[in-house]
Amino acid sequence: MDIPSLLSDLLFTLGPKSKVRFKLELFDEHLKISTDGESEKKARIIKYADIIGLKLNESMNSLNGGAPHTPPVTQHLVIYSYPRTKGFLSSKLTRKRLCTDLGLSCLDTSENNLKVLKLLHKFILEKVQTHSSNQGGQFVRFGKPLLVLLNPRSGKGEAKKLFQNKIRPMFEEASVEFVCLETERAGHGEEIAVSTDLSLYSGIVIVSGDGLLFEVYQGLMARPDSAQAVLTPVGILPAGSGNALCCSICHAAGEPFLHDMLTHSTFVLLKHHIRPMDLIALDTVAGRKYSFLSLTWGLIADIDIESERFRALGNARFTVEAIFRILSPRAYKGKLSFLPNSPYTHKSRSQTVTLLSQSQREQPATNGKVRSASTPNLSPHTTELGTAANTLGNGHADGAVRDIQEVEETGSEGDAEEEIELPPLDQPVPEHWVTIDDYFVSIVAVYQSHIGPEILAAPAATMTDKLIHLLIIRSPVTRLQMLNIMTQLETGSHTNNPQVELVAVKAFRLEPLELRGNMVVDGEKVAYGPVQGKVLPSAARVMAL
Repeated sequence: MDIPSLLSDLLFTLGPKSKVRFKLELFDEHLKISTDGESEKKARIIKYADIIGLKLNESMNSLNGGAPHTPPVTQHLVIYSYPRTKGFLSSKLTRKRLCTDLGLSCLDTSENNLKVLKLLHKFILEKVQTHSSNQGGQFVRFGKPLLVLLNPRSGKGEAKKLFQNKIRPMFEEASVEFVCLETERAGHGEEIAVSTDLSLYSGIVIVSGDGLLFEVYQGLMARPDSAQAVLTPVGILPAGSGNALCCSICHAAGEPFLHDMLTHSTFVLLKHHIRPMDLIALDTVAGRKYSFLSLTWGLIADIDIESERFRALGNARFTVEAIFRILSPRAYKGKLSFLPNSPYTHKSRSQTVTLLSQSQREQPATNGKVRSASTPNLSPHTTELGTAANTLGNGHADGAVRDIQEVEETGSEGDAEEEIELPPLDQPVPEHWVTIDDYFVSIVAVYQSHIGPEILAAPAATMTDKLIHLLIIRSPVTRLQMLNIMTQLETGSHTNNPQVELVAVKAFRLEPLELRGNMVVDGEKVAYGPVQGKVLPSAARVMAL
């Protein structure tokens, strides 16, 4: 007899002290718990997609060693789920913990009660795994512990508290084993990634901001076995000020994250899904770096670095610093070159805009001049820098259940594409690249959808699109226009703003022509100077739906 039919004649209790009897019905997408005659609206519906763990709580004092006429002991199956519910006085759906304790004692012996619950446990677990497998990506059992790297100083310094109070309980509900290590200094994450025996773990989980994950990827790529090490599944749980990758993962999974990002991110991680993710190889004046999120220069980088003075404010520090930066405008002279994914058409603005030829690329930059190799020399557009007090940019100086090995051997469709070779930083870019020489308010090279909880920088970006999305804001921009852009970044509507360009490229080079400035990779400040990057398709593996 199959388990749904077997359950049709059984009644359960809810909770250890409940005396009310409920019937349990199993369906393709959910299970339903209700009393006889109870309306569908009042019944408890648990979707398999919302379940993170199941536990059998066996009552051992009568299996069956009690007196001959001792009634069977109630056996329990506990279901841990996180359904989306509306908050108090709010129409927004967020995930809330729901613990369902199913008790069974109606059969003749405790052993038989336990046997039925074991069959039920197996049935529900298979449904949960099948549903997860149908979402795409790969479902992977964590057969070994997860290595948790926790930065106790990240964000507001509450990472340890968040781990103990929120993350650890969810791990225990999902029966996920882990080993937790605290980082002790800057760069410690890289050291751990280099030296750890990765064969002991099912993956690495970061409890921090994006900066610690940046360190880990530098370490994985510095190992002698880097090609295999970088395929180690990596998860990230938000405990920092900037949690952009968590935002991007939740966004792609359709999970809300502006409220209680930690619960939603932990829920996604505990669904046991592994997806490939592009990395970006960045050549900097200090050597090669590997990036998973973004490179920023100009306004966004200034906000990221200079907001450190407001670190105690948490994520609000970025908003406060943004206000300062809009009120005290800057622009930077630079040269941006890129290999576009499709023919490049400059977004029309009031100025005359053309592109540089190869010979002009090698010449010293001239203020605000942009020329074309395919057209006659036009009158260069000139920007009257510094003439308007309210102008930003006044000329002063980012299916089936598989194991880990099988996921690692699964290639992406684009892995066989011809690799782009970048020239040395002191050599000119190829002739067919586009080069723009201008004053910029900000340049962001982004490869995820978000670069912050409220910055949807590249709405079309995915983790495996093999593209770098260049968000370009040129000078001049007024304070009011910049405020409008920053507001639009929350929803992604900046893509329609004439002051903003968003260009999908396969590779790029940025050459700052100012002596000072901030350059930031994945939330970490890097050496200031020329930088170039290309995509490493599906180079990494991340825990994401």
